[in-house]
Amino acid sequence: MRISIIGFLGGLFGILHAQTASWESSLVQSANTTNHLTTLHQELGKSVYWIGTGIPALSCFKALVKKDSLSKRRALRITTGVVSNALVTWMLKEGFKRPRPYEQNLMIQCYDPSADGYSLPSGHASTAFNIATSLSLEYPKWYVLVPSYCYAGWVGFSRIQLGVHYPSDVIIGALIGSGLSWLSWKLEKKIN
Repeated sequence: MRISIIGFLGGLFGILHAQTASWESSLVQSANTTNHLTTLHQELGKSVYWIGTGIPALSCFKALVKKDSLSKRRALRITTGVVSNALVTWMLKEGFKRPRPYEQNLMIQCYDPSADGYSLPSGHASTAFNIATSLSLEYPKWYVLVPSYCYAGWVGFSRIQLGVHYPSDVIIGALIGSGLSWLSWKLEKKIN
């Protein structure tokens, strides 16, 4: 099963790397307009780094203060998910080296001057969905799930609007982030 999932993802990444579908470029181009959301989307992108490091740090701090096994296990699961997500996302970006939309289509503007590196997968989307999934697994209440995934979805859309990611970059980033969060949660539960 694991080999088939890895083979499927490898094939999917290969197809996306080999060529960028014109529909994706057209979709980015239509979303890529400067408007009142552009500045908000730039700030939203910055918030991912704060949230992606802040939530694991707060969960570790809580575990140190409370010194109970549940807090320690939660901190371990969340931190493992975030760290593995960052590592896998970075390795895939370096492995596939997919250019960003604005680098391939002159009609697409880059509204995120901090965007560097490669496009596939979206690190912002993978981090946002990783945190959303971690929080949803640890605190399975509607008032955690709904805002977490709304935030993550908005982050994904913002990366397209800013011209720095294709829709497939965002979708694959979301799958990687959510999957690694779920995997770290499942492994820790199995071990303990």
